[in-house]
Amino acid sequence: MSYMMHLWLVMLFSLFFIGCESDDPAGPPEGQGRVVMYLADAPTDSFTEVNVEIESIEIYSEQKGWIELQTEAGIYNLLELTNGTMAMLVDVNVEADTYTMIRVHIGGESTIVVEGSMVDISIDAGAHEGIELAHHIELESGATTEILLDFDAHRSVSGSLVGGFVLDPVIRVQSMEEAGDVSGQVVPPEAKAVVIASQQGDIVTSTYADENSGEYKLVGLAEGEYDVEFVARSDGYETEVYSGVAVEAGQETELETVELENNDNYDN
Repeated sequence: MSYMMHLWLVMLFSLFFIGCESDDPAGPPEGQGRVVMYLADAPTDSFTEVNVEIESIEIYSEQKGWIELQTEAGIYNLLELTNGTMAMLVDVNVEADTYTMIRVHIGGESTIVVEGSMVDISIDAGAHEGIELAHHIELESGATTEILLDFDAHRSVSGSLVGGFVLDPVIRVQSMEEAGDVSGQVVPPEAKAVVIASQQGDIVTSTYADENSGEYKLVGLAEGEYDVEFVARSDGYETEVYSGVAVEAGQETELETVELENNDNYDN
């Protein structure tokens, strides 16, 4: 290759990469903000899998109406999205504006596994055109907004093997910048504890502690005080409750190790 040809190619590639960098800045371009949405689940013992097909997600503003977001469409087993594990559904730049609604479209390929059998789920008629969730998003130019969609599998699926199952999604929406987490460990691991966060008697979210380590993490809790309850799914253990657990936005509250007392009077 001649020297002039080599020099020309170097200049061409240099211009190419400079152009790419100008089109792909570190943050959202002027006039746009970045929206990131995650999917997590409050678990259930009723099923061994809850496979929900997410088709698309939209957001709504009075100025622009419904805007469809580029979505990681697919089938997600909700029972794998617990204890701090989340799936990213959306990561996209959109025009800065005030958005007041989120709409989640669920597909017809949703299934559950119950008693070893995979069963189709019918979509509730009210949710057939998409689940609309009221949530205020003040998206500013150059800013990033992260949102958690906390799917409650236990409350969302109803029915039986005889009559069939229906999916009527119950989803909690939480802006992550206004939320914190609660984490810790509950022993012994063989107690198979479920960890429940509630306010004024209403359950906000829950998770299962890891069955090997006993570690747990409750994610996306709005700033405030919570009662955190530790309930064994294995027989023979007492329940523990920590009241007034403070959660601060952007912080992780780590609780001391919780030991569930074995009830020696339990009759096998």
